[in-house]
Amino acid sequence: IYGMVCRLAEQKGIDLLLANADFFLKQNCRLIILGSGEKRYEEALQALAARAPQGIALCAKLDETMSHLIEGGSDFFMMPSLFEPCGLNQMYSQAYGTIPLVSHVGGLADTVTDADQDAVNGTGLTFPPTIEGLADGLKRSLNLFADKPRLAAVQKRGMERDFSWAQAAAAYEQLYQDSL
Repeated sequence: IYGMVCRLAEQKGIDLLLANADFFLKQNCRLIILGSGEKRYEEALQALAARAPQGIALCAKLDETMSHLIEGGSDFFMMPSLFEPCGLNQMYSQAYGTIPLVSHVGGLADTVTDADQDAVNGTGLTFPPTIEGLADGLKRSLNLFADKPRLAAVQKRGMERDFSWAQAAAAYEQLYQDSL
């Protein structure tokens, strides 16, 4: 199960997702999208869901409770953003044991370590914010899902991450001390 919760806007990489629609139509997987936004994206995703109603679902609204259910209940949480200054969903996903599948940009690159590039510390899968990059990330997600011990190790490392303010405050304090 691939989950995605976002504003339906160009920044969030909806065009990349739509360009990779065949993956979701041909693979034995599910795609759940929660979000609203630009009408053209809502319509395109509704049309995609209509093509595969058993495998693709769009709920065109924002709902906090449902967003956490999708994040916690998915195997992979997708954030194919073109840019993302920070982002919270990839951190929530790791806490839930859901593997983030994210563009290697901004705050996503800062908070998700690619499991294929770093087998010891990896907590998700990253890819360049391109159509081909997402296609490769999706392919790699299938490989990771097929390797259950490796999948469990990546999930566990994500759940062990500390994104608390206590951790952030300590880093800021160290930065301040270093600048003195």
